[in-house]
Amino acid sequence: MGVGPFPPRPAPGRQLADHAALERDLADAIAARPGPGSGAVRPVVLAAAFLSSLRIAMRMWMEEDLARSPGEVIDEVLDEMGRGFG
Repeated sequence: MGVGPFPPRPAPGRQLADHAALERDLADAIAARPGPGSGAVRPVVLAAAFLSSLRIAMRMWMEEDLARSPGEVIDEVLDEMGRGFG
């Protein structure tokens, strides 16, 4: 049983499978859209980068004691991700 308004946590294996399914569905949706690069790698990388960015942003938001809106933190993290690694 969950604590407070939160549902029970799924088992780690189930959580990983759910995350993988979400990432796969997102990659499929990205691949179906017209745009640059039609290779198989780009949609997978974009889906993984986006979901990682959301996870990072939510962790930062909580660590900041909810001082900003989640959207502001997500935008900041996605902007940083868009800058690349160069």
